[in-house]
Amino acid sequence: MTEVSFLQQVLHTIIPILYFGLYFIFLDDQIQYKYFWISLIHPLIFLLFLYTLIEPIFGDMFENMLGDISGIRYVYPFLDPGNYERSFLGLIGFIFGILTPIICTTSLLIIYFKRLFDKKFNQ
Repeated sequence: MTEVSFLQQVLHTIIPILYFGLYFIFLDDQIQYKYFWISLIHPLIFLLFLYTLIEPIFGDMFENMLGDISGIRYVYPFLDPGNYERSFLGLIGFIFGILTPIICTTSLLIIYFKRLFDKKFNQ
């Protein structure tokens, strides 16, 4: 898999850019800092679906269709417990030690920059 498909480009580049445009320009509401945890809901639901439905039901199909891409059963290689030395313990450490802090920090930064944006352009 040497090139990025159009769908991957849309999902991982265009949609985030459009989200920021929508959030910063068109939405008047501001999220309070104490509600930053709301940003964890989508990743949590994604992980629940991934480990309870997607991998058990579609994992073999992904492997058959896409070949020997590392971690393809789990959509992303970094979510495959087989890629960690301590299996699920390593995965849990990665999710709570790296992914969760990144999501929380990003959420707090987005809230902060939205407040700055609104203060500067809505005076």
